Amino acid sequence: MRVPAGKRRSGRPLGIACLGLALAFGSLAGGGGGCKRASDLRVEKREAVVLGTKLAVRTAPLGVTGEGAAATFALVTASNQGDVPLVVVLDGQLLDAGGAVVGNLRPDELRVPARGQRVFALVDDALAARPSATTARATVRRAFVDEEPPPMSLTEAHAYVDNDRVVLAANLVNHIAKPAHVVVIAAYLDRDASPLTRPFLVMTIGAQATLPVRMVGPVGSTSGMLYLGEILY
Repeated sequence: MRVPAGKRRSGRPLGIACLGLALAFGSLAGGGGGCKRASDLRVEKREAVVLGTKLAVRTAPLGVTGEGAAATFALVTASNQGDVPLVVVLDGQLLDAGGAVVGNLRPDELRVPARGQRVFALVDDALAARPSATTARATVRRAFVDEEPPPMSLTEAHAYVDNDRVVLAANLVNHIAKPAHVVVIAAYLDRDASPLTRPFLVMTIGAQATLPVRMVGPVGSTSGMLYLGEILY
């Protein structure tokens, strides 16, 4: 069962989870103190990133509550085959059944641990629904070495099957002496390792505190991974 812990400290909202954070804490999303952008990192390792062959195109409401306007997005798996953690940025295009481009995908940025894997959510650049989109083409735009210790982590991560779905659980640990808002992301896969969904929670955690996290997957999920997105403190 895939339940690796990961982190992200970008100050720029990019993908679905970060749009949700911007909606929940709009005035904070543009300037979390201490946040670091991928453009500040210098050593690029794009060759270490391998995109999965299986992806999913979905159309659903965005935001924390799921009450916003529906937009089309692609769930894409990326693996870091190198020996150091990377901050990876993907973007891409939505395609129809004939291979024609029907929309561009805005970037999503995640920290991917060494020899680890993450599911990225690439949202339509115009936040529009694209009913003709049947697949997507993803591109690795950047992959920078992240040499700083993460300010938060997920510990004691584990997964278990509850009837016909997977449940992910872990402890969220804040290593810094400041309270923070953090996006906790769960990615669920089916028995063929195809991404099903990538829900998220926006959590508030106190300075050097620990909180439990539990997220329930959809029917048909057989594995999953739990990791961190945007952190604002």
